[in-house]
Amino acid sequence: MTGARAMVGAGLLLGLSLFVGSSAQAQRRGEPVVGESELALGPDVPEVVGAPAGPPLTGPELEKHSWGLAMEIRCPVCQGQAIAESPAESARHMKRQVRAMVAAGYSDDQIFRYLENSYGEFIRLSPRPEGLNLLVWVLPLVALVIGAGVIVWLVGRKDPRKAPANAVAEAEVDTGLAPWLERVRREAGEDVALREKHPE
Repeated sequence: MTGARAMVGAGLLLGLSLFVGSSAQAQRRGEPVVGESELALGPDVPEVVGAPAGPPLTGPELEKHSWGLAMEIRCPVCQGQAIAESPAESARHMKRQVRAMVAAGYSDDQIFRYLENSYGEFIRLSPRPEGLNLLVWVLPLVALVIGAGVIVWLVGRKDPRKAPANAVAEAEVDTGLAPWLERVRREAGEDVALREKHPE
């Protein structure tokens, strides 16, 4: 076990020395040293969306803003899940990239344009309400209004206040039923009167 730890430690030291050595050599040659934030930002960001439109963000404001954006961006691997909630490696990479872009001062529009350049408009969890996407926002409302209209129309056709009038009119048309109808009404009235006199 201690041999394995020693090998892991030696590997980490070797990797660190190679990284430090290569950046020191690049500095001596006059080449710019790429920092961690630049790696997360991506070298093609300025080419695709231009210079940052706003001021750089830091601290809690940076965390809040980048989390909010990450909740609006679809994970390209997961099914309908935001990158903020996705455990996929590509989602974690995209979160780092979004955070780096927000920290650098890029606007929400610039960030979405950059991601749409790579992944297409599919990357948005909520499509923009313009063009054909407008149907996604309007059709549910239209369907709701039509459904409510159909329900009101159906309920209006079967108005309970109209049914007894029709039933009485039909009973009055048939003169042979008049004696029976009178008897039922009389017995029902007697039954109600008895219940009122002798409640159970």
